[in-house]
Amino acid sequence: MFVACKITIFNQSVNIDMINNVAIIGTGNIAWHLSDMIINTGLKVSCIASRNYLHAEKLAELRESKATDLKSLCQDIDLVVVAVSDDAIVEVVQHIPDGDYIIVHTSGSVSIDVFKDKFRQFGVLYPIQSFSKKKQINFKEVPILVEGNNSQTTILLESFAMKFSERVEIMDSEKRGSLHLSAVIVNNFVNFLAAKSYNFLEDNNVDGSLLQPLLKETIARLGEHHPREMQTGPAMRNDNRVIEKHLKQLESDPNLQSIYRLISQQIFEEYHGRKL
Repeated sequence: MFVACKITIFNQSVNIDMINNVAIIGTGNIAWHLSDMIINTGLKVSCIASRNYLHAEKLAELRESKATDLKSLCQDIDLVVVAVSDDAIVEVVQHIPDGDYIIVHTSGSVSIDVFKDKFRQFGVLYPIQSFSKKKQINFKEVPILVEGNNSQTTILLESFAMKFSERVEIMDSEKRGSLHLSAVIVNNFVNFLAAKSYNFLEDNNVDGSLLQPLLKETIARLGEHHPREMQTGPAMRNDNRVIEKHLKQLESDPNLQSIYRLISQQIFEEYHGRKL
């Protein structure tokens, strides 16, 4: 149980622990993890809504909550979390009635203005993490970016997020969008490169799991140093002989060959100041 705590904003007393009952809209990976996190923190997921009612029922049963539709949210809620895909947020928001609650979305790329002119209290709670139902997430280690439509809402959302994460920062939509773009490159692009590498090894009858210790070491280094300081490889060493050998090996996979050539050129130009 949380002890009520008040702070003063512009001579107004604000109860920063006023968010206790939460409604979740969505049933995908983020909704699945957020609902679990909220309950484990001692707060209540009062209801779960979805465009597909059967999906809402399934997650609501798992969280011992109530399933509902978008237009009939449960009563006495303090926060509505729209945890759906980025391209669905605008459509979903159109069906949600305004009420005496704060409404947020969890997207890095969608502006806070998606709520403008319809809701009185709104904002963003963006966890910087890739979510999968197959893997548990330690939210204490997940940075959460918050933004509110006014100072009071921002502080309430910041206080709420600090119950789950050890790193909470206030960030506007423009900066959050830049971070989201970088997150796509660091996470999705790197994962794609790993998948292409595994496929290449499988085609050559080599066990891809042999790369796993290297992947772990790479991530560990990035957790301790700036990536620029950790760059290695033939392009960094200006080893054209190895680069040409690799390009020849990749002739059977023109797409991966193109990726290898482009990134090698970029690395060389970045560190040697001229074209490869």
